[in-house]
Amino acid sequence: MLKDQQTQELCTLRLRLEHDLQSVDDERFQIAIYAIDALQNSLEAIAGPILNYSYPREAIGAKIPSPSAIYPWELETLANEALAQPYRRFGFFPNPSLNCSNYASVANLVNILREVENLEYVESGIPVLKEMYRIAGRQFEWQTGFFNKTALYRSGYIFGGSECSRALIDKTGFEFNDLSYCGFCISRP
Repeated sequence: MLKDQQTQELCTLRLRLEHDLQSVDDERFQIAIYAIDALQNSLEAIAGPILNYSYPREAIGAKIPSPSAIYPWELETLANEALAQPYRRFGFFPNPSLNCSNYASVANLVNILREVENLEYVESGIPVLKEMYRIAGRQFEWQTGFFNKTALYRSGYIFGGSECSRALIDKTGFEFNDLSYCGFCISRP
């Protein structure tokens, strides 16, 4: 009986998450996710105007394991899921209803996502130690950061080669070095 209740709750939560994600304006939602990430990195000057200063003070600079922290991989999952919703592409939700300038709206989606993922884990019946690779795969990438010498070298080697370089210049008008320099300029402090 408990298993049936969990399955029903999982289905209900999945439908709710899908419906809520289908009712977002894609651009505003992605900007809200960017703002929440900025807020969690203590960049209140960037996040404040985007989120109409609607966030709790504890969310500023919140890090794991703070109860106010929204994990970067959860933001990434929400961003991907919102863009993957098929119905919005065909105009079934012409007037987005989720207020993307309100911190609580996105935080509510994060809480639903957490509940869905927790129930999916329970439903799977997989022992926790066998699930560790998935958890680690989501977290470690975010914890190590994305800017490192290896990634820069790899990108430079691949896209700085003669054939890729010509294609990049033809398509964008920029050389790889110019784009790398722009990336350095706009990256966070």
